[in-house]
Amino acid sequence: MMLSFRVATFQDRVQSFENIFDVWRSSDDFAEHVNLRLASIHHQRADFCVGVGEERVEVSLASFPFELSLADSAVPTSFIGCVHTISESRGKGYARQLMDWTEQFESARGTSISLLFSDIKPEYYSRLGYQLCPAHNGLIDIGSTEVRDDSIVLEEFRLKENLDWVSNCYNHAHAHLDAYVHRSEFYWWFLTKKDPYDKYFAINQNGKRTGFVRMKDEGIRWKLRDCSIGSLSAEDYDRAIDGIVSYFTNSKCKEV
Repeated sequence: MMLSFRVATFQDRVQSFENIFDVWRSSDDFAEHVNLRLASIHHQRADFCVGVGEERVEVSLASFPFELSLADSAVPTSFIGCVHTISESRGKGYARQLMDWTEQFESARGTSISLLFSDIKPEYYSRLGYQLCPAHNGLIDIGSTEVRDDSIVLEEFRLKENLDWVSNCYNHAHAHLDAYVHRSEFYWWFLTKKDPYDKYFAINQNGKRTGFVRMKDEGIRWKLRDCSIGSLSAEDYDRAIDGIVSYFTNSKCKEV
């Protein structure tokens, strides 16, 4: 079957969200899942691209607009995610065809780089030229992690009142890297809308702010979603861990 590829219409989006219910559901209720996805500012920001055959969406993905800082320039970049093919159409190369189409679409409007979020083996997408990137993933057990420097504390603050400091802190921490996500003023504003319940904490050492962390309250396990401290060295991360452990000691949170 030959597919036609296009930027999703509203009905295409609805069908794409219906298709992923069994894989990435936003609610156990089918209708609520679709409505939550449609209302999500995160998903509204993306261009959804689809492959359609026989009047139904066979394969879909989301292309999120970002910029990467490269050699002091903000380079237009596409972050591709939510790649999904309906079960009866898998193994036919539809995802690859849609990704090829999406990359051509993005290139035509000035996008230079494509990054991919994937939950399958990276070897599949390496055939398309994608290279595996390192990513931090870990767990802090509050009860069994020793604090090495008790002069480090976390102090909660509101992002809106500290936006300039947070932006400068982020840029300073990442400036030595070959590439990192460029965060404009709009992007920081977007984070406050996308994740309004995230909490921001300054890492304070001997009365001086040395960085910040952004975390999500999930009860006994909090999620560390963002960290900018120093130059992101191993020692800098150790300081962040000391502050986190000290903050949550004797609290209901057991893991971060």
